[in-house]
Amino acid sequence: MTPAGVLTSVAGSQDTGHADGTGSAAQFRFPSEVAVGPGGLIYVAEGLAHRVRKIASGNVVSTLAGQHAVSGLVDGPRASALFREPSDIVRDSGGNLFVADWANNRIRKLVLATTTISTVAGTGVR
Repeated sequence: MTPAGVLTSVAGSQDTGHADGTGSAAQFRFPSEVAVGPGGLIYVAEGLAHRVRKIASGNVVSTLAGQHAVSGLVDGPRASALFREPSDIVRDSGGNLFVADWANNRIRKLVLATTTISTVAGTGVR
């Protein structure tokens, strides 16, 4: 949103999907929360697709962690990590993302420097 209150789309189309891409070529499935990082990077918790996405310079969207439409609870490197409906996301000053992994009842930490995911709070018990 501009200081004048003008809202514009950065990425995504009107169609629900899972495509990485630039601007309107990218697709999302239930993006629920964003966090802004240095240089204008935007991180997106994408609930129903069970992923964390990144929007970089030029509105280029890529999957940062998780696998489209595959839910679960796996900590470790981003390529094998799984989420179950991530709903909220914040970035700290140390270069980490904290993700509320809603359906797993846990708070997960994604270290941006290594793209490694770990559970920092929660037992998974409802």
